[in-house]
Amino acid sequence: MARTGIFVEALTSYYGNLANDTLGLLRSTQEDLRTGNFDYEKTLGKALSLWLDSAEGWWSALLVNASAPVPTIFLRIGQDDTTHVQVARVSVPGDRPAEWTDLSRLGGSGTIDRKHVSVEVAKHRDSIEVKLFGLGDLRRNQTIAPGLYQGLVHIHDRPLAIVLVEVLPPVGDKTSG
Repeated sequence: MARTGIFVEALTSYYGNLANDTLGLLRSTQEDLRTGNFDYEKTLGKALSLWLDSAEGWWSALLVNASAPVPTIFLRIGQDDTTHVQVARVSVPGDRPAEWTDLSRLGGSGTIDRKHVSVEVAKHRDSIEVKLFGLGDLRRNQTIAPGLYQGLVHIHDRPLAIVLVEVLPPVGDKTSG
């Protein structure tokens, strides 16, 4: 049976994420109004998406064993990129530092070693920042091939985010390795 602390953490995470999503929707709509790009259909779509996310959260709360989906961090690496950063909003439990795996190439051999990846947890433990660096060296040494790579950010036995990296082929190259 689940402990009370798990319910409180889930409730806090749910309302915190819902508040962040709502604030993001309001800021986006405000920016659209300011720049003259406001569209009723786009705004209605955003509101419906927010409503569906909140309904999914309530159903997850009712089904005690259900867990929130793990966010996916997607990075697209071009030919000239040497560093790439992406931030994901996620509730980071406890006070342990985040850990991460190598990024393995899907459908082929090869990896992006974890020493070329850094993960930082935000001060308030409400987001993580994934950074890829040294990509130019990997290309020069021909240790990274075009394709899709996948890894995991986790704390002990709890996944925080899935990391997907698409390494684009050099300009003019029609193959993806």
